[in-house]
Amino acid sequence: MSDSTRASGHGGSRLTTDGGSARRQPTREELARLEMGRTRIRPATAALLAAVFVSAICAEPVVQHVWHALGGSKVAAPARQGETGAAEPGRRGPLAFLSLLPSLEEIRAVRGVTDAWRLVPSSSALRAFEEDLRRASPLAQALIPPLQALRLRFGGTGHERAWTGRDGWLFYEPGVRYLTHGPFLAPERLAAKRRYTARQPDPVRAIRDFHKQLQARDVELLVVPTPVKPMIEPAKLSARYRGRERIVQNPSYRGFRRRLREAGVAVLDPGRLLRKRSTGTGRSPYLQRDTHWRPEAMEAVARAVARRARERFDLPAPREARYTRSAAPVRHHGDIAEMLNLPQTSVFYEKQRVTVHPVRRSDGTPWKPSRSAPVLLLGDSFSNIYTAPSMGWGESAGLAPQLSFALGLPLDAIVRNADGAHATREALARDIRRHYERFDRTGAVAQRERLIDKKLVIWQFAMRELLVGDWRLVELPDASPEAAGPARTRPREKGRGAAIRVRATVADLARPPRPHRVAYGDCVMSLHLEEIEVLSGELEAPELLVYLLGMRDNEWLAPAELKKGERIELRIEPWKRVRDRYGGLQLKTLGTSADLLRPWWGRLVP
Repeated sequence: MSDSTRASGHGGSRLTTDGGSARRQPTREELARLEMGRTRIRPATAALLAAVFVSAICAEPVVQHVWHALGGSKVAAPARQGETGAAEPGRRGPLAFLSLLPSLEEIRAVRGVTDAWRLVPSSSALRAFEEDLRRASPLAQALIPPLQALRLRFGGTGHERAWTGRDGWLFYEPGVRYLTHGPFLAPERLAAKRRYTARQPDPVRAIRDFHKQLQARDVELLVVPTPVKPMIEPAKLSARYRGRERIVQNPSYRGFRRRLREAGVAVLDPGRLLRKRSTGTGRSPYLQRDTHWRPEAMEAVARAVARRARERFDLPAPREARYTRSAAPVRHHGDIAEMLNLPQTSVFYEKQRVTVHPVRRSDGTPWKPSRSAPVLLLGDSFSNIYTAPSMGWGESAGLAPQLSFALGLPLDAIVRNADGAHATREALARDIRRHYERFDRTGAVAQRERLIDKKLVIWQFAMRELLVGDWRLVELPDASPEAAGPARTRPREKGRGAAIRVRATVADLARPPRPHRVAYGDCVMSLHLEEIEVLSGELEAPELLVYLLGMRDNEWLAPAELKKGERIELRIEPWKRVRDRYGGLQLKTLGTSADLLRPWWGRLVP
């Protein structure tokens, strides 16, 4: 052994030349135990820290109990296994957890394993219940907006639905997901969606089926899939795309176009037009803090759609001087900024100014859709922006008015803010079924069937729907020449012009989505009413379908908290009187035969 000192490699001991053992070096774990062991906390200090800790834990539920006892918002009770839709409102605040327990009547009604399983809250409902509880907290309502503002200012991050980009830009997460979650037509993805969800995921199948049904009625179809913001402006989301001129696209899109072309479906993709405007003018075709396009980009697409429609389809000649346009400035902060739930003083709430061009008819009145027009537009929020006042960007200046102006023709329109993959097709089918249902019941119709005079249907939807949308197949009723012809003379309906006040029982209802779960803060809900008692006015109806505003600015209103079996009073008027104002909002339907009843618009009587 050499004279030098060597480490034994075991236990950190040092060996010397004389065979002795030097003092062993302690390991790091031993040093940590020694240091921890020397920490001394006085009993009074320990008691104080424990009291502060327990108080902090208990303060939030105590404050929330008091808040809800004083009239704070309610928390929805969790849905049972197998139930769908929004849960019914339960007890106030944290006491809503008691709604998890089945009632004695429910327990007595159990006749087997299936009945018992239905009493167990679903996992998704429990997660939604927990989220509702968090959002209903007064501390959360007070702290989340300023904390979210600090998170944006110093961390540069939004939340799970609203993503922050570069230079103060905001993006809607489903639009980004369309580009990052793989091919939307991949067989394994389609199979997984069929297996684990109730959705029909194949957009090609749904579009071809719709096209086939329209062809059976001698109606043509033009599909306009609308690019979402990260496709055209990826450099605003990530610097790695700076200088890139090509559109970022989902890998399945080329195959999607090819399969539709093979089926004879006409498609107009405005992506190149929008990208050219971005690179040629230096101005983005999209709004900085909103999901949608700028008005001048939307108007350019309307002109392109009108040209394609004129070139490919046999449409009536334009009528000169039928419509006029004027310029009007509007300012708004955008729907993604609203989703972030920021303080009004946040820089992300700064309003962006744009110029819209409202369309007016020759008599000077604002443009309105016409049911008898030869062209029908089915559209989502990209069609509705600049037309629906609730979106905050003006009115009578959206895609439908601009397309009508470019064609020089009246235009029919069915537009919904959400669920572009199926909502407008279902609204069309429901309108036709309602028409024939009324004819079968009364032998008379007030107007011609919706599609009987149509030559072309233009279907606009956001491209993100190709990945995230529900592409369920929607069956259109067969045309009946007898019922679809000219309107017949019919007796005047009682209560048609007078204000009507009724008392009725809620037989069924479709609630709005939970606040801050969707991009649109307003929603119309449906009520099916029975046991009708007319308090004022004239009305003869054993049951009613009533639409009400259930959510405004991401806050549930009183109708959203109604329950089945509840007796209520309402003032109602024909839906068509307010359809232009509320018809473009997200609409929650019942999904039953009650949807075929004549719709009314209602307001609860306190």
